[in-house]
Amino acid sequence: MLPSQTKTRKSRKAQIAAVALIIAGGVFVTGPAAAHSERYFERQLADYSQRIENGRISGAITFFEGRKLRRQLRRIEQLSVDAFKDGRLSRDEHDVLVDRFAEVDERINAEASDRWRRLGVLPRVGI
Repeated sequence: MLPSQTKTRKSRKAQIAAVALIIAGGVFVTGPAAAHSERYFERQLADYSQRIENGRISGAITFFEGRKLRRQLRRIEQLSVDAFKDGRLSRDEHDVLVDRFAEVDERINAEASDRWRRLGVLPRVGI
């Protein structure tokens, strides 16, 4: 064997080892990152649910508006569960969830600021 062939084999082995470390490191990095995203979306669901409930308590959101908004949140929750089934979130799934949360945010703001209100003297009805 020539000395140059020995160097080539050693450098090729070093390259393969470096690639293996990078891939293994990527596997360990995606786990916590996915968990962070999952916690973020769970927190978003809880925040929007609380906003709907606060609107219902104050009378800014009617019973029927609250029902529609909660139904929309349940759909987003199901999308989130389906997206995280494999343990990671793809860029497309992330974008879909972010878009859905933006839609529900706009809808909550619209429903809370429209003219439909529960009169303060009337009892709160429904969930």
